[in-house]
Amino acid sequence: MFLDLSEAKRGFEPELFEPFMLSRGIDVRRDLVQVQVHHHTSNGGIRIDSDAHTSVVGLFAAGEAAGWQGADRLGGTMLSGSQVFGWRAGAKAAKVATDGRGGRNCNAIASEQLTEAIVRFSEVRGKMRPGELRPALQQTMWETLLVEKDTESLSRARNFIVDERDRLARDILISEPLDLALAFEHRNLLDVAEVITEAASMRTESRGSHFRSDYPDRDDKLWLTNIFVTRGNGSLRLRRDWVAQNCGWTDQPGDVRIKPWG
Repeated sequence: MFLDLSEAKRGFEPELFEPFMLSRGIDVRRDLVQVQVHHHTSNGGIRIDSDAHTSVVGLFAAGEAAGWQGADRLGGTMLSGSQVFGWRAGAKAAKVATDGRGGRNCNAIASEQLTEAIVRFSEVRGKMRPGELRPALQQTMWETLLVEKDTESLSRARNFIVDERDRLARDILISEPLDLALAFEHRNLLDVAEVITEAASMRTESRGSHFRSDYPDRDDKLWLTNIFVTRGNGSLRLRRDWVAQNCGWTDQPGDVRIKPWG
């Protein structure tokens, strides 16, 4: 899709926008501007407290990484999310660092698992550099989880994640230090993909930007709740917990909302 701005009466500052576009080889007075799909909504993230502190001491999350906004468009909420919780995170992080709880004493089990993973990755003698694995993961997630999902597409995503973990363990080649970093990053991306897939599979309704074509309707009776995901003994655990209920929040007809996002 391409946007024609040649005859548009724009509300932005042309003296800023036009030179910016020209610096990237586009003259909006005669060239078409390509429009693409990008991340525009967020259905959660890392659970934080009021100081943006996670359950890991010394680890903070703010903005789009945190899950306080629920099923929502990013827009202006991310400005408050980054500025308000960013400020709180910085203030709290300073206190944590000075009271001796800043994570300087590394957990022995965690460090051993990290060391073992480095050794395993380094010993694999496969054919693919870790960076070469990412495009297939991105393409599969685009096809199965982007806008419309159903049981079949979620099953495809789940099977790909299982197979991709096997490829990461058996078919990579570490040629330089950056390859090791990319291998760990790919492992983390697969963890995120698994969380999204399993949470989307569990929520058998449509809400916000989460749309299930096999469950197209919103179902407050069963699904007015948050889903929290943790990992233990190598497997995911999903549980429901409607945290806003404790704050006295109820959904009322006529509430201000950005339809159809929720």
